[in-house]
Amino acid sequence: MSEPSFQDVSKLSALAFWGFGFFLSLYWPLAVTVEGAITNLAAPILLISMLLGWWGWQSLSRSTWWLVFGFWFFVLGGVLSLINTSNWDFAGWRFEKYYPFLLVPLMLTVLARHPRTEVAVRILFWSCLVASLSLAVFTFYQQFVLDKVRVGMGENLNPNRFGAYAFWVGVMMLSAAVTLRRGVAFWLLLTLAIAGAFYAGLASGSRGSLLGLFAGVAALAFAWLIKYFSWKRLGSILGAILVGGVGLFLVVQSNEFWSGHVERAFDNTQAYIEGEEKNTSVGTRLMMWTGAIEIWREYPLIGTGIGDPQDDLAQWIEESGSPLEKAHSRFHSIYFDSLASTGSIGFLGMLVGIFLVPLVYFLIAYLRSGAGSWAEFAALAGFATIVFYATVGLTGSWLFNRGMPPFLLAVLVLASGTVLFKSSDANIRPVTGEVVK
Repeated sequence: MSEPSFQDVSKLSALAFWGFGFFLSLYWPLAVTVEGAITNLAAPILLISMLLGWWGWQSLSRSTWWLVFGFWFFVLGGVLSLINTSNWDFAGWRFEKYYPFLLVPLMLTVLARHPRTEVAVRILFWSCLVASLSLAVFTFYQQFVLDKVRVGMGENLNPNRFGAYAFWVGVMMLSAAVTLRRGVAFWLLLTLAIAGAFYAGLASGSRGSLLGLFAGVAALAFAWLIKYFSWKRLGSILGAILVGGVGLFLVVQSNEFWSGHVERAFDNTQAYIEGEEKNTSVGTRLMMWTGAIEIWREYPLIGTGIGDPQDDLAQWIEESGSPLEKAHSRFHSIYFDSLASTGSIGFLGMLVGIFLVPLVYFLIAYLRSGAGSWAEFAALAGFATIVFYATVGLTGSWLFNRGMPPFLLAVLVLASGTVLFKSSDANIRPVTGEVVK
């Protein structure tokens, strides 16, 4: 069988990239506003990568391969934990959250097809801008038509996941406001997008996501000051953070639901410490985290296995006499979840592969990128994305549920738009991977 001509493979290359881009453009506005879309729309992207992402790996830079190895280190922790797994039904479901990270080189290679690296980032940005508007409309509908107290209620659209997604979109728009230099109409659109995303996030009532927003904004300020430091700019950004923080505080305080929501968090914590009501939102998490530590102590190296945390937690409740009413399948924290299920190796793999390596990658890319460029936006948005999701993970399980696909796709697309993405010592012929000297 003869090999396809260069023209044929070039057409396949273009088909792969634009097919990937088409689903990206749909993904962000529909992910949490259409039931099931958060995972169902991610499937075609993985499929395109598997079918058409096998050539041209030489085009990826050494820095990008560090991202790949970091993600694979995370997967290694999950694979090793299978040695201790007893509940293989749940392990199979849980491994669905790991295997997409094995396909990272294929997805990156598809994104490397286009000679202009910022094209996929542009698609991501504009679709996120549309997403902020769709989130606002969806929120308004749920609040004033369906009379929902917390937006996002439902099997696939729970409030915490909805809030995390909305606030992340807001962080993306803030990253654009810091980096992209455009006209008045662009700034008006950005202002509307930021307001829509924050409105949706606040309507979710997710305290963990709001904490993630604060961390994401702090990350933007930190990276920007490193690159463009001056005492005048430091004063300006501290003033902006103060004004924004006070404004957000006043919004939260003036809202009956949010003020009560925050007050209950303090009351629940105090009740838990004093040994009174423990099965509250805060108390349940604290008891689960205690159980996770006990499970880790029994299986310190590779954990109890990704299929067994719920069974082990139920056993711990029975043996310890804990008042925890239910053994949940996840521990409402990616850190305690990883520690119990995959042990010290898996926990280290998550910290290094999912957070530390990408964080360093994006920070270096940001410092090396030109001012006002799409590469600068991609790097700063990527840096803030890592910090945001790392913070949300303190009290959420996004890495092991339907919150994982948005994170993975966003990180890969943003990485593809940085100055570190492609190798600089060779031009790679599309699809065939042939190096053109």
